[in-house]
Amino acid sequence: MKHLCLLGIGILALVSVPVAASDPWTQVATRVSASVAQATFTFDEAGNVGKCSAFAIDEHRNLFMTANHCTGANMKVDGFPASVVYVSLEHDLAVLVCYGVNMRALKPSTQPILRGTPLAAFGYGYGWLKAMFRAGSVAIPSIQLNEIGGDFYLITDFALVGGMSGGPMVDNEGNVVSINQLGNAEVGLGRPLDVIMAATAPYWERH
Repeated sequence: MKHLCLLGIGILALVSVPVAASDPWTQVATRVSASVAQATFTFDEAGNVGKCSAFAIDEHRNLFMTANHCTGANMKVDGFPASVVYVSLEHDLAVLVCYGVNMRALKPSTQPILRGTPLAAFGYGYGWLKAMFRAGSVAIPSIQLNEIGGDFYLITDFALVGGMSGGPMVDNEGNVVSINQLGNAEVGLGRPLDVIMAATAPYWERH
């Protein structure tokens, strides 16, 4: 997870309060967790390992999406070798191919994404061996932030923690609305779905 200093809010702190999942969220969490993998890479000459998350977007082509800042040398998905097949530096997106892992692909959401829309984030927070689930709602569906490059972001009302980068944000049907990319102790940020699809649509499985 990248550090974020925005409008006087401190940099990313790995603390926040999770929202208890209701029964519908429990069902979504069970289903979506089967599509989320841990992405690892080395980021320096000493071989230090970075840990992030990724999610399946085409099970037939073994394609996964992650954040571009989660890519590097010795790329792996759930321990299997992976290769980067597409990168959007502008939107911090990357598509990976990993033939050693086959997961059910997530679909892009078709719901309108408004302030207050329930959503949840999945990812391998803290680099733990099981994906973390965090739920809340959309604080801002889309806003251009010149403070961090001028791109558009969806803002959540809950925090993301280190290691969740590259994992999906999903609606209450388990479909993708955004991707975990930035965060601090109070909010999470990811590119809105329209930005993601404009950049990566050819890589998503057709349903």
